[in-house]
Amino acid sequence: MAKYMFIHAREGGAIEEDEDQSTESMWDRYPRSEGEERAQILSGLARDALRRHFGQEALTLAQEAQAIYEALGAAIPGVEMAETIFLIGSALVELHREKEAAELLNQAIALQRDCSYQFVEDTLRTQGVWYGAAGEYELGLKSFLEAAQSDDINGDYEFLAMDLYVAGEFTFKLGRYKEAVDLFTQCRQILVKREDLPLISRTDWNLAECYMKLGLNESALSSAEQCYSIASLRKDDQYMCKGSFTKAKAHMALGDFDSAANELFEADCMASSASDWELTLEIQKEYQVLHLNLNQFEAAQKTEARIATIREILG
Repeated sequence: MAKYMFIHAREGGAIEEDEDQSTESMWDRYPRSEGEERAQILSGLARDALRRHFGQEALTLAQEAQAIYEALGAAIPGVEMAETIFLIGSALVELHREKEAAELLNQAIALQRDCSYQFVEDTLRTQGVWYGAAGEYELGLKSFLEAAQSDDINGDYEFLAMDLYVAGEFTFKLGRYKEAVDLFTQCRQILVKREDLPLISRTDWNLAECYMKLGLNESALSSAEQCYSIASLRKDDQYMCKGSFTKAKAHMALGDFDSAANELFEADCMASSASDWELTLEIQKEYQVLHLNLNQFEAAQKTEARIATIREILG
């Protein structure tokens, strides 16, 4: 997940520009400003640079604002300093320095906690996302579990479900499948109470994949069927496709090759129409396994050749 669809920015996010301040007016005011006002202008200009994807410019501006705030010392509220640190982190992400950005957020989180800031959990989530983008799943997991603990204390069950979901994904990536099952199961229990069908379907698919890794093929098939059932009611082609594919793998592991072939055909049709080539390749690999199980060696070789051709094109 450098992409996490369940992470929502709250209103008044760190990269929003004040509506009454255009970039031009901020540059006009800059030479006449000093102290905190100058730092605020620099922060506004950094936000504008981020919106234009000028990472280095944003970094320079935000760091200059931070230097001013540091010089002013105790006169500056910790929340303002934390927002500036967040801006620096956002600029680092724009420059593909995600791990450095995530580590920097420790300073912002400490400042926010000292000020009893209301939305520390949002910063923890952002940190987790940035660690995930850097491939630092253990550190990202720690951030999301901290956020989840706060959600639980505050009774914020919508965000608790989301944080447990991403924590489950990171745990899966770390190869700790039993732990991932526990996290996804907790997430699902909350989602059922909230009657959140779309996320239940996705959680069921993740559970199915965990069970496949654990060799619990019957459980994998059951969860994949639940994922598919909800997705089909919602006309959610993406999770119908994923559900079918996981059902195919479970049937294959259980030795039901006819059912596996039927599910693979459905998954293949949906993946191809969506131009999801990575998933298409995974499905083709499973077709190859099916052909080998049925002693269809020529068909297996042809499938292998198709995979090689697509790989060559995709690089």
